[in-house]
Amino acid sequence: MLFDSFEAYDVQETRRVSREEGKVEGKIEGKIEGKIEGKIEDIIELLEDISELPASLRRQIESQTDLEVLKQWHKLAAKCQGVEEFQRKANL
Repeated sequence: MLFDSFEAYDVQETRRVSREEGKVEGKIEGKIEGKIEGKIEDIIELLEDISELPASLRRQIESQTDLEVLKQWHKLAAKCQGVEEFQRKANL
């Protein structure tokens, strides 16, 4: 019969587990988004300390969503002597 093991299937428990998994995924996504936003702010702040930041470069930095790329850019921004050097080395 199709429902022989239906008693073992706990619908409420499955829903609870799904909600818990969704909460965890949401927290992880939120943390990643927060890290990305923070890294973008750090890069822009470093570059603005060097000189005026062109709007086009600001948009390129703000549109980057790869955290690893942003980490590389952050290190690069800390080492560069000027915004133009950063753009050249970052290929922007």
